[in-house]
Amino acid sequence: SFTPFPLVDHILIASDAALHFNAIAAMQWTYQYPLLLKLLRFSYGIWGIQLFLLPLWLGFFKQKRLLNFFLLFFLVLVLVTFMTYFFFPTLGPGSSMYSKLFPLSERSVGYEFHKWHHTLLPGETAKAFSAYLGVRSLPSSVGIISFPSFHIIGSSFFLMVASVSINTLRRSQYKIFNYLLIVLWCYLLFINISLAFSTVLLGHHYLTDILGSYVIMSVLLWVTMRAFPRLICAEDIPKNRSLNLIKDLLG
Repeated sequence: SFTPFPLVDHILIASDAALHFNAIAAMQWTYQYPLLLKLLRFSYGIWGIQLFLLPLWLGFFKQKRLLNFFLLFFLVLVLVTFMTYFFFPTLGPGSSMYSKLFPLSERSVGYEFHKWHHTLLPGETAKAFSAYLGVRSLPSSVGIISFPSFHIIGSSFFLMVASVSINTLRRSQYKIFNYLLIVLWCYLLFINISLAFSTVLLGHHYLTDILGSYVIMSVLLWVTMRAFPRLICAEDIPKNRSLNLIKDLLG
């Protein structure tokens, strides 16, 4: 999308350097382990499916307050994300650093940015950029917003809401159902932790993106819950359970 403000990728790259983190070196290490690479790609790709299924899950089990909270938070998240991009636009490591390890979709984000800001690039310019990438045609970019990371904020919030939902449902009298819920929670925890690592190990984000995204998520949660204190009611959150900390947070 269009923004009149200059790119801030150089600031994020400098911040990563101050933290002694090198995105290309991290990718080179990751590509040495094919199984790890497959796991990280799977975790990163399943993010959208999780967010699609969670509202259906909450609706099926009639957890209306959690569903309202989920939808409201994501509305706020979308607004804040695009506002942040408008004032502090970024391209991400794939278009700000050079390495053939970056997916073509990431490397073409720079072209997408310039296309938005300079109308349509002439055909010769597009051909020149394709030649620079070493491809015949430019692929569709996967996204143009690097900071904050929608994957990090979305997956972390998803895991929090899913944890509250699963812990509530564990009050069922059917032990097998309770055990299945525990297995499901362990799976979601593993996948979303893997997703967090995949954002930097696959070169989708700067490390600073990730750290900043956690800060932004914490602020958004605090603001959303303070602005709508009755959004989560008592019956949606169990008492005397292992997730009482989350209950206090949502309280």
